[in-house]
Amino acid sequence: MIDAKPTPIFKEWSLRYTELAFAQAVPKSHKLEKMLAPDFVVVFHDGGKVRRVSRAEFIKLNSKEETDKYENHLRYSISGMSVKGSRASILVKLETQAVQEDGHVLGYATAFWQDTWVKQAAVWKLSKRVNSEKKR
Repeated sequence: MIDAKPTPIFKEWSLRYTELAFAQAVPKSHKLEKMLAPDFVVVFHDGGKVRRVSRAEFIKLNSKEETDKYENHLRYSISGMSVKGSRASILVKLETQAVQEDGHVLGYATAFWQDTWVKQAAVWKLSKRVNSEKKR
């Protein structure tokens, strides 16, 4: 896995990845749980305390009744990539913040996962998504 740098191939894949990842991983509903690998773990920063949160706990924290109390800001970015022929590995970083109406940040979380894409008949398809403990 190489670092993501603003090279022509990175820019091309960054644009392609954005379109493909959201088209396949979040099909109409934009539900966060559709994006997460089964073994997804985040480091959750909650009022100065840091704790590890499982996929199930993270989904619960982002449930409708909880998010009515605050606004959830999500940001995705590519932290690393390797593109060889018809196979691409992309390291994705997710940052999320829970923000109250007055702008106070309640807590935030950071997580990484790696997507493996395979090109089949000129179409890129997501083949595998796994949690990644790699910090960048």
